[in-house]
Amino acid sequence: MPKAHRQARRFLARTILALAVLGFAINVIVAWYCAVFVDVDGTSPVVTISTSERETWRVLFWSKAGAERICSQRYYVVRGPTKPQPALVVPAWTHFDQPTSEWETRAAPFESRLADARGWPLPSLWSVTEKALSAHSSVHNGVVILDVTLPFRPIWPSLLVDCAFFAFAGGLLCAPLIIRRFRRHWQYRCLRCGYPIGQSRFCTECGHTLDAQIGHQSAAA
Repeated sequence: MPKAHRQARRFLARTILALAVLGFAINVIVAWYCAVFVDVDGTSPVVTISTSERETWRVLFWSKAGAERICSQRYYVVRGPTKPQPALVVPAWTHFDQPTSEWETRAAPFESRLADARGWPLPSLWSVTEKALSAHSSVHNGVVILDVTLPFRPIWPSLLVDCAFFAFAGGLLCAPLIIRRFRRHWQYRCLRCGYPIGQSRFCTECGHTLDAQIGHQSAAA
């Protein structure tokens, strides 16, 4: 019987791996669905502005179920120091709190970057547009199809949460089938009808072929 137990454990490991792959695939599909159908342009952004002796930094933050959009702009207009800190609004995964090298060396008259994250329940994939809101903008970590950007750069903590959520949901839906097959593996029974397996290559109750199960047992012997 321990040989059948090993076969049951292998089945459980394969099932967990399959659910993980399924969770990742569903997560990508949901994120791209949000990229196509969730529109944040109609929402009002949260605007945070900070000025110093060197620059003015303005951050616009749009948020909606399935989407987050962050626009970071730096320019030379200085109006005196202010208290708001855009760095507290900008998500860490954008790295927008760190200026680009072009802005640091003053090789560019302004800096404008746009991060667009999609996914549910948490935004898990994102793309970035450099030189946003200009004629020379360029999209990175995403594919533009018919004016829709499909992101593929992961936000790792959110990606793991979303994949776990969808994998758990898939496991919950398939739980009766998984439990039944696991028990039949464990008890060395026919996977189709549950009848005990003997020496025959076919189930004596339903006629189901047992080569896979008997082969595993023989190999383990």
